[in-house]
Amino acid sequence: GLFVTILSVGILSCVINSQATSWWNKSPSRSLYNIEITEIINQAKSPLVMSDQSINDLLALSHTLNPEVQLQWMAQSNAFPDTSNWQSFTDIYVYRPTSKLKNLLKSQDKMQLKPVYHPEEVRLLKLVLK
Repeated sequence: GLFVTILSVGILSCVINSQATSWWNKSPSRSLYNIEITEIINQAKSPLVMSDQSINDLLALSHTLNPEVQLQWMAQSNAFPDTSNWQSFTDIYVYRPTSKLKNLLKSQDKMQLKPVYHPEEVRLLKLVLK
């Protein structure tokens, strides 16, 4: 009786929670806007997404990205990213960049960063080559 009811409610709760795109225990401060961001990125034909956030944040984003989206993890690097293959991408996005990465990219004369998605803070920028 009571045990079966509690067990059923527990299982139902787990099923509902597992299907949610954002939930209180899924780091909403970091992943709340991922669905909107991936919808923007997935519209591009051949996009590159760069980020220097934790690999966990980038992997969380990747679950809803199209297979042709390429990811470049900057790993909190001071070095400028390898640009040798950038011509093959239709769009280059920068996902939740730290101020360090933003400053590194802004320091280049031939590049410009444009905010694409910023509900509260800038979460997605587009790198435009001049």
